[in-house]
Amino acid sequence: DLAGGTATVKAILAGPTNHMTASGSLALDNTRVDGFDFGSRMSTLEKLAGIKSLPGTNIQLLRTNFRAGQEGGATLEDIRMVVPEVGEIRGSGIVSPSNTLDFKMIATIHVAGAMTVLGNPNLPFLVKGTATNPVFEPDMKGLAVQELKSVKGDAVKAATGILDGVFGKKKK
Repeated sequence: DLAGGTATVKAILAGPTNHMTASGSLALDNTRVDGFDFGSRMSTLEKLAGIKSLPGTNIQLLRTNFRAGQEGGATLEDIRMVVPEVGEIRGSGIVSPSNTLDFKMIATIHVAGAMTVLGNPNLPFLVKGTATNPVFEPDMKGLAVQELKSVKGDAVKAATGILDGVFGKKKK
């Protein structure tokens, strides 16, 4: 249940009435989802990121573009959500005609928990399950790719520094 706030929907309906599609954007501002504890739904992520469990979820803002067809299902793209207790969440995904979820997300969290040791506030995660019972799980592949990019960047900087030293280039 949404409590308070403002919802804005801009939609375009197209096609014949028996095969109509809707596309557009959705915005929610300053609302609360009562009875949905984002932290506890993300139990593994909650421990890793130090997210606090609460009886509801405050949403400062939510923006997304959507497309839904008569055959069922919906695609949500460019999702951006700010949850003050967690941080900023971005991603995209699909709600199938059978109501199952397949989302790839990344949370830029307020650094706490084990993430302070890793020094990386970005936590990729997946949303599976159904719309009525979503399951949040760490995106281990996404986390590994993210860490490899970080290490690669550090290795390139180190190699550049060594080569600059060997060839006598001075740092500016």
